[in-house]
Amino acid sequence: MTRSPNVRVTRTGPGGRMLAMTLAAGLMAMGGCAAQGQPVTKSEPASQTSQTRFPAVHEDWSRMGYRMDWVGFPFVDAAPRGVLRDAAAFDDVFVIQDRQSTVSVLEAATGKVRWSVDLAGPLTKFVAITRDATNPDQIMVCSESEAFTLSLASSNLVGRERFERVVNTRPVMAGGLGIFGTSTGEVYAHQFGQSTTAWAFRMNGAIEADPILIGDTIGVVSIGEDVCFFSLGGSLLGRARLFGAVATNPVTDGRSMLIAGLDQSVWSFDPSGQRLWRYRTSSPLRTQPTAHDGVLYVNVPGTGLVALDPTTGQQKWVCKDLSDARVIGVRAGRLLAWTGRGLATVDPATGDLVDRIQTPGVMNVYADRFVDGNLYGVSERGVVGKFIPR
Repeated sequence: MTRSPNVRVTRTGPGGRMLAMTLAAGLMAMGGCAAQGQPVTKSEPASQTSQTRFPAVHEDWSRMGYRMDWVGFPFVDAAPRGVLRDAAAFDDVFVIQDRQSTVSVLEAATGKVRWSVDLAGPLTKFVAITRDATNPDQIMVCSESEAFTLSLASSNLVGRERFERVVNTRPVMAGGLGIFGTSTGEVYAHQFGQSTTAWAFRMNGAIEADPILIGDTIGVVSIGEDVCFFSLGGSLLGRARLFGAVATNPVTDGRSMLIAGLDQSVWSFDPSGQRLWRYRTSSPLRTQPTAHDGVLYVNVPGTGLVALDPTTGQQKWVCKDLSDARVIGVRAGRLLAWTGRGLATVDPATGDLVDRIQTPGVMNVYADRFVDGNLYGVSERGVVGKFIPR
């Protein structure tokens, strides 16, 4: 087993007696229990939970089409050390990271903590949790200077690679390449397995928005209003300009790059850099847009949730009842939106608000798939609640 001296693992099982006792003590303080030398169960069935553990009003979640499946405790302390940094939901696991760099993996079926690791110090900036594109049995956690590849089954550190640039975004993973943006304005392609730079390209302004993959083309936008398109080999295929910076990530409908900008506009560009359309708004756009099934959903402050045709830019409808809404999925044929304070369902044909609930104490909600997926809520105390379609 390869292990870095800077990676501390918290895990129970053979050879982990003292760590098991430490975890057990922490769990007992939360009302849990543990058997020495055995895996620690840090989850409870929904029937045994209370709002002091996960703040859920079950009748409200039922109105959204969900019921609670389990509550899990990814961190030993009752509250995480710092606040939530990142999380990712997959079919088999839920991965969560706190601000102190602890990464915990919860079993999707039971909520049990499979393992936890401290990857680095609390001042390390992390940018992404992703499934290893070449091996689904591994996850990759990227900081601004290196990538940690971990076994999902055991937490074994199976790879650790330094970047030759300081990265600033989540990567686009394509084969053995990871394509990042940097704060110096470079698009940086790292060749995993070889720890080398495959290619790099300097854009105007820092890159803070995540690159996206459009077919076999990489699309990137910088805060310097620069829009570029690259082949996987690093050739510049097209270039365009905005009239302002961006505060959200671009999205794609599979054919074009769609950008919600601070210049009070939604833009569409094809991979040659040609502008297809521009939709003007009354306010700068700061809420993450979503593209799904031939529709682009954009929240416009003062206007509401707007549905656009991604091919033409024509407005389909406006839901004036929602502000700061981000579409995160579809449940039973209705759009499911997260407002930062609660959930709402919207009729996708008309834009009518169907129902909405408040979720006080919940920091964020993650879906493991877009259509009728399971939802994972993370509370302000770092407790995870899994909700399944009812």
